[in-house]
Amino acid sequence: MGGQLAINTIQLGSNLVLTRILVPEAFGLMAIVNFVCDGLQQISSIGIQPAVIRSPGGDEPRFVQTAWTLQVLRGLLLFVLGLCVAYPLALFYEEPRLTWLMLAASLGPLLLGLQSIHWATTARALQLERPMAIQVGARLFAAVTTIAFAAALQSVWALVIGVIAGNVVRVALSHTVLPGDRCRLQWDPDSAREILRFGKWILVSTFLGFVAIRLDVALIGRLLPLEIVGVYSIGVLAPNIIRPLAAIGIQRVLMPALAEVHRQEASALDGALRTSRRLLLAAGSLLVVSCVAVAPAFFTFLYDARYHDAAWIAQLAAIGLWLGFLQDTSGRALLVLGHSRAWATSEGLRTLGTLGGALAGFALGDLPGLLVGLGLGSGAGYLALCHFLARLGIRILPLDLLYTAVTALAACAIGLGPRLLPALAVPEPLLVLALSLVYLIPCTIFTARRVLMASRDGGAGEGGCSDG
Repeated sequence: MGGQLAINTIQLGSNLVLTRILVPEAFGLMAIVNFVCDGLQQISSIGIQPAVIRSPGGDEPRFVQTAWTLQVLRGLLLFVLGLCVAYPLALFYEEPRLTWLMLAASLGPLLLGLQSIHWATTARALQLERPMAIQVGARLFAAVTTIAFAAALQSVWALVIGVIAGNVVRVALSHTVLPGDRCRLQWDPDSAREILRFGKWILVSTFLGFVAIRLDVALIGRLLPLEIVGVYSIGVLAPNIIRPLAAIGIQRVLMPALAEVHRQEASALDGALRTSRRLLLAAGSLLVVSCVAVAPAFFTFLYDARYHDAAWIAQLAAIGLWLGFLQDTSGRALLVLGHSRAWATSEGLRTLGTLGGALAGFALGDLPGLLVGLGLGSGAGYLALCHFLARLGIRILPLDLLYTAVTALAACAIGLGPRLLPALAVPEPLLVLALSLVYLIPCTIFTARRVLMASRDGGAGEGGCSDG
C-alpha cells in the first residue's frame, strides 16, 4: 500500500505539471491510445500470473519457464495487433494523429511481454517489496521523462515517450532485481496445457472486465469533442488512483493468500474470505467516500478553470468504483476454486450492464447520466457473482449490503450536503471537506484499528486459519 501511494503521488504530481504544459486535447488523444493498448492487453490475457500463483506446480522451473515463453509470445502478438489497428483507429475517431501515436505506443505491450516471470513467483510467495520498488522506480523515471519531453516538445508525444521509457526501466529492473533463475525460452507441453486450460476463461473475463471499466473512454471519445475527453480523463484520475490501491490488496495479497489457504485446507476458504473482506470493505468504503470528499477542492484549487468540471466527474465515477470493488474482492474466490468460467460469465454480465446503462444514461442525462448509468449498470455482474458464490456455499450479499448502505449515505451526505444548505460565505469545495471530516476521521481510526488488530492476530479469523 505504501508503494502504491508513492506511485499515486508521483502520478498526481506529474499530472499537475503536465496540465500546465499541455492542452486538454493531448490528454484526450492519449486516453484513446491508452484505452486501445490496455484493451489489447486484456483480449490476450490468458491468466499467466494467476496460473503461476494458484497451480500446485507453480514453483517448478519447467512450469515457470513455460509461463515466461507464453508471456513473450503474447507480447509479440500484441505488438503486431497494435500495428494493425493503428490506421483503423484513426479512421474511426476521424483523427489522423492517432495512427502514429498508436504505432509508437505498440512498443509498450512488446516490452512488458519481456519482463521477468518472477513478477508472478514473488507474488505467489507474497514477497512484495522488490516488485513494488521496481514499480515506484519505473513510474518515477517515466514521470521525469514525460515532463522533460513535454517542456521541450509541447506535444502529446511526450506522453507516449514517457510510457515507453517507464516500461524499459521496469523490464530491465525485473530481470536484475527480482530473485530467481534467469528467464529462458522453454516449452513443457503439460505446463502449457494447464496454463491455457485455466486461462481460456481468464482471457474472456479480463477482456470483459476491462471493457466494463474503460467503456466510458470509447463512448465519450466518439460522442464528445476531444477537449471534453481530456477533461474527463483528468476527472477519472481520482477513481483510477484508488482502483490500483484496491488492486494491490486484491491481486498481490488477497488471491495468493486465499490460494495458500485453499491448498492447505479447502474448508477454511469461506471463513478466510469473510475475514479478509471485512477489512477490505472498510478500507474500500473509506477510499470511495474520500474520493467524493476531496475531488471538489482538489480540482478547483490545484487545476485551472479548464479542468474544474473534473470534480463532479470524479464524484459520479465513484459509483462504478464501489460496485467494481465489491465484485473484484469476492470474485477472486472463484479463481482460487478454479471456476474461471463463472468469473468470466459475471464479467460478461457486468459489461452488458455497463454498456446498456451508459447508453441509456447518456440519452437521458448527457455526460452525468452516462456516468451514473455506467456505475449502476456494472452491478449486473456483481449480482451474478453473488449467485455463483452462493451455489458454492459462500454468501457475501448481507455484509456487502451493509457496507454499501453506509458508503452511499456518507457519499450522498458529503456530495450533496453543501447544495442543500443555505448559501454561506465558505467556498463549496471547502464546505465539502469540512462535512467529510465528520465521517472520515472516525472511519479512518476504526479502519486503522481493525487492520492493526488483524496484523497482531496474524490474520486469524472465522475460517480457523490461525496462521493467516
